[in-house]
Amino acid sequence: MTSPQFLKQIHRTSYFFLLTSYFLLSPASALASPPLLCNPYTFVGRITDARAMAFDDQRPATLSAYSTADAAGTLLARSTTFYRDDTPHNYRLTIPMSSTPADGCALQNDLLEITATDDAGRLWTGVIDPATVGAPGTLCEVDIVLSEDADGDGIDDALLQDLINEWAASDYYTPGTPFDIHADPDGDGLSTLDEAHLGTDPFNPSDTLQIDSLDLTTTPPSLTASLPAGHVYTLETTPSLASPWTPTDFTSTPSSSPRRTLSTPSTPARTPVTLYLLPTTNPSPAFLRLSTR
Repeated sequence: MTSPQFLKQIHRTSYFFLLTSYFLLSPASALASPPLLCNPYTFVGRITDARAMAFDDQRPATLSAYSTADAAGTLLARSTTFYRDDTPHNYRLTIPMSSTPADGCALQNDLLEITATDDAGRLWTGVIDPATVGAPGTLCEVDIVLSEDADGDGIDDALLQDLINEWAASDYYTPGTPFDIHADPDGDGLSTLDEAHLGTDPFNPSDTLQIDSLDLTTTPPSLTASLPAGHVYTLETTPSLASPWTPTDFTSTPSSSPRRTLSTPSTPARTPVTLYLLPTTNPSPAFLRLSTR
């Protein structure tokens, strides 16, 4: 008869054999190292409407970042606007990153689809274009304007109504004359449509966009301008006038973090601002322009 002690010894030996077999027969993927998580990449800035009114915790907007690396468009991050006295920003969108493909993470240089939902529940797509993931642990400042042009005339609908009201109260108003966005009521050579895009007052001939200086020979190249309030500006470059204009990253000081856009404060006074191109991504552009939306 087999003793209980002998049975126990057989059981332990069989268990050890099965455990060893599992490791020998397991696929290599089961033993692979997990993806290495990195410090996140962050977008920060201001979200406003076309009338330069910022969203905050009382009038919230929500940003969502989706991966374009897969057909499903995986949600990577979501953030809601806030208000704080210690920063001009009202949003912070933090993108998780990994050194190798991993669920819920982005890789450096990935493209994202970033959407916004405003306080009225409207969905805005492509609010940062292009939205590219930079180096782990760094951030990019991007200001966002949520603008709606239902009638397709080139001006935000709410801003258009403001302009109509301002025109009707100005010295340029003639009863019975329809409002014309292509007219130049103040005679400064720019139409109401052009001035709406530039951020200048179409009913004030002395209110113009002023470029103070442009130097593409320095490192980094720089542009200084006195910009109208309450607008979002971008820098665009092209190697020739026959080529497309491309939005380019810049900084507000030579050593600051990269920006994609610049939002000017909603105050009457203009302050000259200098924008520096990043020499690593913009080597000696032939042409440079300042654009607003």
